[in-house]
Amino acid sequence: MVVMAKQTMRVAGYRHVITKGAVFDDDAEVVRARPELFETPDEYAIRNRKPTNTAELGKRSMSARVERATAAPGEKRNVKRPKKDDDKS
Repeated sequence: MVVMAKQTMRVAGYRHVITKGAVFDDDAEVVRARPELFETPDEYAIRNRKPTNTAELGKRSMSARVERATAAPGEKRNVKRPKKDDDKS
């Protein structure tokens, strides 16, 4: 069976830095010495999943409308250019 590191750490007596999510055999020396620093892959996946709020994602996609940069053939744009003040001749 394998276990995964809960966090990035340096364990006394172990010469390498252990990074979060690193996989070890459950009979490895460092795991036997400090079992509280490791968890099963299932526990790791549950603890490290990112919550998704689908209602919030839907609101964002509805409000983020992208305007086309060019008009389709025959389409008129309702954009008026501002008049320059110094053209009053």
